[in-house]
Amino acid sequence: MITVRDDAALSTIAELMLRKQVNRVLVVHDGRLVGISRADALRGLVRPDDAVAAAVRQVLCDGVRIDLSHLRFWVRNGVVCLEGTTASRCERVLARRAIEAIDGVIQVDDRITCGVAD
Repeated sequence: MITVRDDAALSTIAELMLRKQVNRVLVVHDGRLVGISRADALRGLVRPDDAVAAAVRQVLCDGVRIDLSHLRFWVRNGVVCLEGTTASRCERVLARRAIEAIDGVIQVDDRITCGVAD
């Protein structure tokens, strides 16, 4: 059985349940059971990968304004994988931070290389 502390963020609990493929986790405080989180109660916190991918594309193109001709990304279970080259380190950092702020993004796997050091 999987347990979480009572101060765990709901998004963390939802990600854990998705990753471990469980429908319930026990919520504990000081080692004592204080509740049970059910997957159906948290389902609204988990965003479909295609919706996350659309949000990532919009943030990169319209927000950060990165040229996607040298950058590709994909989303699996809320994890965004970035691969390719950005024009600068600053652009890379801005892209990562913008993506991390998107609802439904659990983690960013940053495999980007930078074209120019800044």
